[in-house]
Amino acid sequence: MQLLASGFYQVLAMYESGMLIDEELFSKSESLFLSFLLSPGGNQWWEAYKHLPPEGLKTYVDSRIDEGRLNITPANEDLDWNKLD
Repeated sequence: MQLLASGFYQVLAMYESGMLIDEELFSKSESLFLSFLLSPGGNQWWEAYKHLPPEGLKTYVDSRIDEGRLNITPANEDLDWNKLD
């Protein structure tokens, strides 16, 4: 999860600075990361470790989650884990 958080933070920083102009890439990166955080285990991880990442990432993620208007399915509900072999 820390690698995912670090990767998303890099995408976020590039997007906010204007270095990444591909809105679809940013949106998909955000959706993937937030889908993990919205799962029960992802949420537990975030609550326990959100003091470690840079403040910009914490602020952004918490604000997106607190909006309550996310159209993102938690990762544990999005995949049929029984079919993964």
